[in-house]
Amino acid sequence: MANGYCCSSAALLLEACAHVLHVLQERYLHLGPSLTTISISNTSCSGPLPPEWGSSTAWQKLTSLDLTYNSFTGAIPQLWVQSLAFPVLQKLYLTGNQLTGSLPSIWPLQLQLLQLVQNNFSGTLPSNGWPVQLQVLDVQLNRLTGSIPPELSELSQIQQLRLPDNNLTGSLSAAWGEPDAFPGGLQVACMI
Repeated sequence: MANGYCCSSAALLLEACAHVLHVLQERYLHLGPSLTTISISNTSCSGPLPPEWGSSTAWQKLTSLDLTYNSFTGAIPQLWVQSLAFPVLQKLYLTGNQLTGSLPSIWPLQLQLLQLVQNNFSGTLPSNGWPVQLQVLDVQLNRLTGSIPPELSELSQIQQLRLPDNNLTGSLSAAWGEPDAFPGGLQVACMI
């Protein structure tokens, strides 16, 4: 204990993270109508994702939310993935956290990029509820099980599909091999 302070660097980091989330929520929520990007990556933030962010109407223009490489835990709040919560969200980065639970079966309608790499998601890949504009779906390094849903072949805008290092079975639908099925090209990583 020096100068009357008794805190470890880890405790200070957690306090700083909680402060950042609180400040963002309390002081900058009013900026929501003009805020398009939030990036709180690699800051050692921990705890559950704030569900109240999904019930706020302040994020009406938010197009990118990056919370990568922190220590967030728990499930993705249901309010986050409903189309009204983040109506124009195009990019959601949650890579490198400790998130758990099943993947939601519905996502924001405008979502184009979804990175959920290196978490602890379990259960199956949903067969429906994916946005038609989805271009990148990256769920590698989780604990997903079951078969690869054939409905993924209906995602005509998909350019990158990354599924390795899960416990998925089966193969991609025959539609994935059709000429001109993906005009923008397609990168697939399965290794199931």
